[in-house]
Amino acid sequence: MNKLYKSLFSVLILVITSYFCTTVMYGAEPQWSTAKFEVFNAGYTAYMGLPESEGGKIPIVTQSTGFKWQALQVSQIGNNKIYILSYEEDPGRLLYALDKDTPVAKYLTEDQARDLSKLPSDFLWKISIDGNDFGANYGTITNVKYNVGLSTFKGGVYIRPNEYIPPISHVRLLSMFEGASYAGRRISYRNEEPNAEVIFLDMNITTYPSKINIGSSFKINGNVKVPVTNSSIVNISAEIETEEGLKNVAEITKNANNTLSNFELDINTKNLKLLPEKTYKLNVTAKWGQLSSKRTVQLVTNKDTEAPKGIGKLQIINLGDKNFIANETDYTKFLQEYSDNVTSTEKLKVYLAPNQDLESLVRNVGVSKFYVAIADEAGNVGNIEVPLFIKDDKVVFSSQNNFALRSNDIYINSLNYHQIETELSNFVRSKSEVKLWKLLPNQQGSLLDSNLVNINITNLPDKQIIPKSGDYIVPATYNVTGSTVTKNIKVSIADTPSVLNVQFINEANQVLQGYSVIINTKVGDTLNLTRNTAVQTQLRKITNAGYEIAKRPANETAVNINNTTLTVQYKLQGVLSLTSVPSSIDFGSLTYNATTKRVEDPVIDKHLIVTDTRADVANGWGLTATLTTPMKNGNGQELVNALRYVTGGKEIILNNNAQVVYINSKGTAGSLDVSDNWGKTANTDGIKLQINSSDTVYTGNYVGVITWKVMAGQP
Repeated sequence: MNKLYKSLFSVLILVITSYFCTTVMYGAEPQWSTAKFEVFNAGYTAYMGLPESEGGKIPIVTQSTGFKWQALQVSQIGNNKIYILSYEEDPGRLLYALDKDTPVAKYLTEDQARDLSKLPSDFLWKISIDGNDFGANYGTITNVKYNVGLSTFKGGVYIRPNEYIPPISHVRLLSMFEGASYAGRRISYRNEEPNAEVIFLDMNITTYPSKINIGSSFKINGNVKVPVTNSSIVNISAEIETEEGLKNVAEITKNANNTLSNFELDINTKNLKLLPEKTYKLNVTAKWGQLSSKRTVQLVTNKDTEAPKGIGKLQIINLGDKNFIANETDYTKFLQEYSDNVTSTEKLKVYLAPNQDLESLVRNVGVSKFYVAIADEAGNVGNIEVPLFIKDDKVVFSSQNNFALRSNDIYINSLNYHQIETELSNFVRSKSEVKLWKLLPNQQGSLLDSNLVNINITNLPDKQIIPKSGDYIVPATYNVTGSTVTKNIKVSIADTPSVLNVQFINEANQVLQGYSVIINTKVGDTLNLTRNTAVQTQLRKITNAGYEIAKRPANETAVNINNTTLTVQYKLQGVLSLTSVPSSIDFGSLTYNATTKRVEDPVIDKHLIVTDTRADVANGWGLTATLTTPMKNGNGQELVNALRYVTGGKEIILNNNAQVVYINSKGTAGSLDVSDNWGKTANTDGIKLQINSSDTVYTGNYVGVITWKVMAGQP
């Protein structure tokens, strides 16, 4: 009975040793069964603890996959150590306490198993981490007592079958846990001491950072060796215990043998939700076949000094619309993404960065930018650039909004169009102020060279001739693989006002004042002056004024209006002439009674007018009167010396000789009405009739002829 007890207890200790290879877990409800299990499929049956006949039931596992136990806690009650164990694959299946000196299982209630604080008050618990207190000495290595030497055990354990245990035909992984080095090479498994050999996987951490920045990357260095001389693959992984559970942060494979081989792990905490100024455990595990080894180091996160990051999102807004930015209530809409290395996104404060002159930012069409601020819980603030494009109604975009094109419509008169010296495409590009921008979704765009824009001038008229007025559409296009943007430029050609000045010049090439004609027309027209009413009217006036048309314009019937101002001239020849002479001078009826009779104011039907249109009017002129036909009655009887002409108080008797009756020495151009100065009373100028008392007078109607003649110069 004692032998069976010792053998069974030895097996139980091995089970405890195997238990150290996994992580603490709590799981399903405990289930109780008969105290036996099978070792793989070797057909060997062993009992855990006491059989029912010696103390009752002990929870067991009936699994063929091996011993996988984990030590949760170790407590000291007097000289006794109490082990709290858990089965790895189903933590709730095996939870119990063992007392080494009294081989009776002490059961824990469900509450006690899940919350060790609910154990009886006489349980003085001392927590053991990673097996540091598992130094239970149950005897010596050479005897059949229950020696495991847990405090000096390190690595994983294989028990290799030999002749002492013929039923065991498979290599068995018993345990893996951390500690110092293993003190011996043999371990008691049964009373017979089957000379079981202990081998293990050796892995160490050599360097690691004691402090890390949240979200940073760093390196862990270590070495590993396996219990074979041939090169074998070892899988090495790392995980960090976070508030959200275990997070795998690195995984590599390493070729190793029975000599130490160095390895390096690149650890990236970017996607981990770590808190600042807190300690985290980083577990590094090496696995080789069924063996595994784990090391744990502690990492302390530094204070959060890193500002949040983000990427702005292109905003297209109207010219001058600063309220689009200023009045926004949710500035996250301007960001494509944003995050912080510590503060969760929902706790970040996103607002308009202060001290920005929004009015100036939206004042001009084109690319611009503003900033959105993001603050984390530590007070770190990041300013995120948000790209802008300011548009007006003259801007068009490609379908993908990755290019913008702007131009003005062109207004030009026909003459200026005709006089364009550069290529039409360059003229349109320059005059319409074509601008092309490349827009980016996450950063400020840029102004491109406008020469990249193709200007299609097919619709424009030939500039070699003066064009007709009208609107002409000129497409401006920028095309690059996958994107096209086109803006139609309207070129409006207007009629060019023109003024045709029709002048009349004398023989001295002097423009006659008061006769010029101004004709408002437009460039490109053709005028026929012979059909222009104003011109013809003036010509009649000029000829009536005493001028002769010496030369007409060569293009009088087809004047080509090819400029904004044009002048054509009619050349005249000025003359000195009598433009009006009385055809009748009526002295009325007289009754002769042998006394002197005088008529001072005869009646004339027309005025006596001299017109001088000569260029050289300064020489003046003289007017003569000749009585070319004496005054006679019907009987042929003559009235002698009766007609007189008074000028300036001097009176002459008209006869058949030309006598100067008026002198114009002022050199005044134009017409002069000589008769306008004739008086109606005595001693006034003009033509007079006088019959003296001594004259022989016959009754009757007397008629005579006076010939008037004007001569250039002064006599």
